[in-house]
Amino acid sequence: MRSILRAAAAAAVIAVGAAGAQASFVNLSVYENADNGDISGLDLSVQLIDQGTAVDVVFHNASTIPSVVTVVYFEATPASLGIGGYSIFAQSPGVNFAPGGSPATPAGIPGGFGGPWAGTEARFGATAPPSGNGISPGESLTIRIGLGSLSAFDIIEAIKSGDIRIAQHVQSVGPNSVSVWTVTTVPAPASLALLALTGVAGGRRRRRA
Repeated sequence: MRSILRAAAAAAVIAVGAAGAQASFVNLSVYENADNGDISGLDLSVQLIDQGTAVDVVFHNASTIPSVVTVVYFEATPASLGIGGYSIFAQSPGVNFAPGGSPATPAGIPGGFGGPWAGTEARFGATAPPSGNGISPGESLTIRIGLGSLSAFDIIEAIKSGDIRIAQHVQSVGPNSVSVWTVTTVPAPASLALLALTGVAGGRRRRRA
C-alpha cells in the first residue's frame, strides 16, 4: 500500500478506472520549497490510466489548503522516444491549460530526487491568469499520451520506474501563498525509512480489497 502526497511525497495502490481501464498512481515529491512554507495540507497525485490505445495521465488536486498547479512537465529521455505525442484530453470546469507554459523547464532537481532534468519533451501551462485557470483543490487535468511505437504498458512502466519523470509547478500554496515544485520519484529502498522519519510518507490513503 502506498500513500498519496500530503506534504512532501505521495503514492497510492493500484486501482481500477472507468470501464475497467487499469489505473495506478506514482510517487510525487515536493523537492523545492524555497520559502519553507507550510505544505501540510497539500494533497496532490498523478494517476496513470491504461486506455488500451493511449495512456491518460490525470493530475489531481485534493488539497485542504489553497494551491494551484500551474504548469506540468514530461521529461525527455531515451525511454520516451517511441511515444506518439501528448495532448490535453480533459479538464475540470475552471481549468484551462494549453501547450507551453513558463518557465520552460522545472526548477533544478537535486540528486536525491532523480538528479538533473534530462530535458522537456512536453509541457502544458494554465492560461492567464494562471492562478485562476490552474488546477485548484477539487479540480483535475488529463493529458493523453499517444502510444506511437510503445505499448501503454511500456509507457506506464517507464513513468512508474522513473525512466520518464513528471514535474509540476504549484503556486499560491497555503496562507502565505508560496511556490513549490514537485516531481515523480521512485525512492530507493534505503531512503524509505528516511521519508517516513521526515514525515513525507504520511497522508490520505486509498485502499482496495
